Amino acid sequence: MHRLLRAAFPYLAYLALAACAPGDASREARIVEALTRADEPLLRSRPALVAGKYARMASDGVSFMRGSVALAVRDWLDASGDAEGSRFAVTSPRVPSLGDAHPENFGILWSFTADAGFDGLASFEPNDFDAADRLPYLVDVRRLAGALAFVVGETNAGDEGARRLAVERTDTIVAAAVEAYATTIRALASEQAVAPIDLASPVLADLVRRASRDRGPGATLGERTVVRAGARTLLRGAPDPSEPTQALAEMPAPLRARVHELVDAYARTLPLALPDGYLSVKDAAREFGAGVASWPRVRLLLLVEGPTASPDDDVILEAKELADAPWPAAFPPLSTAATNQERVAWAAHRAFSSSAVEPLWQRASWLGIEWQIRRETEAQKSVRVERLVGPLGTPEALEALARALGQRVAYVHAGGSGTRETAALTAIAAAIGSSTLPFVEEQVRVARASAVRLREDLAHFRNALASRGPTLGFSSVTTEALPIDFAALLGTPPSP
Repeated sequence: MHRLLRAAFPYLAYLALAACAPGDASREARIVEALTRADEPLLRSRPALVAGKYARMASDGVSFMRGSVALAVRDWLDASGDAEGSRFAVTSPRVPSLGDAHPENFGILWSFTADAGFDGLASFEPNDFDAADRLPYLVDVRRLAGALAFVVGETNAGDEGARRLAVERTDTIVAAAVEAYATTIRALASEQAVAPIDLASPVLADLVRRASRDRGPGATLGERTVVRAGARTLLRGAPDPSEPTQALAEMPAPLRARVHELVDAYARTLPLALPDGYLSVKDAAREFGAGVASWPRVRLLLLVEGPTASPDDDVILEAKELADAPWPAAFPPLSTAATNQERVAWAAHRAFSSSAVEPLWQRASWLGIEWQIRRETEAQKSVRVERLVGPLGTPEALEALARALGQRVAYVHAGGSGTRETAALTAIAAAIGSSTLPFVEEQVRVARASAVRLREDLAHFRNALASRGPTLGFSSVTTEALPIDFAALLGTPPSP
């Protein structure tokens, strides 16, 4: 009986927290301070867009987790930067870190090969580098472990029995990720062979199946564009029924006429020689309502010429405004790269498993803004918690996903497709020690507490929005004066 109660404890705690009302005013104030301080430049220049981000964060648990990196940084700082006294802390050398290693920041990307072009080989990769930097390895390990402990309670929507089974195995699922990380690091440090990530496991197999189905340009173009009189243009409005708040709007005509400058700057960063005419701009639109943490940033969709003059192989690019990394305040020096575009591009192409993965994932500067530019294609599929239902939401499927995530984070810390991080690997392996069990137990314990805190924080956050207003009570006597071009590019979110 004692064993059954112990196994059921995570689920019982989940139910209790889901029902409780926020009561810790000091924690609510800390959440508000952490978020508004991190978002202050955006709150001064584009408060309506930040309000959209906060509304998205309040809408569900996963969105709150995705938007809460600033709070994670604040909590780390409050713990004096020592990973809450971990006996496994390694502060130097730092590793190439994702900075926000939650499950939805991973998915299927494609490599470039001579025979298949940009849809060559599928691989399981990290796919968001906004928070990437050189950081202590435990930043990623604990973010991943805590996020897994949290999102298990968000799986199996509509099937409470299946959710209960998954939640009762939360510790085992988290342990699978941490164990995979530890064993992979130790193997890489000793130059032993490591088994490849299992793309046949349920969640990854589903990602590969759907990504393979949508490889051709028709899947993306059919969703996002329309052809009139032989010319293809981007479809304005809300092209994706699964994202009702996401919409494309017109750019000011003078800026749309100049967007080729952005694409030309981007083309100069590409590692491949493309055919003449490739990337010629055919259309451009302002994208609103995408992402969570990056919701307030400027995004553009760019329709460009593909490898031929036919409209059937046109390519869509997404250009996203970059911002400063959230972690340097916790781990000076303040920057490990001269610009954000260099930081993000460096992180992406170090984190990918091969230098051939997504070579169109690059960068540019335009209108004084640093941009990340990548393909927008239905062939890139991300892990989505809402899909973890039925056979993809069983404890066994979630454990297999957790192992893949832990293994993938270890590869990133080892240097990815770049130079092997030998000194860091040696230091981390030594800190973990000859037995992985104590390391796993500590991270599972911290992850359990992190998941409880995240659920409590969501209640505090919702309460703060209700009582303080859509920008959490932030007000400024002076509003940032914006350059005319940038103010026009910001635009106004379309009415829902």
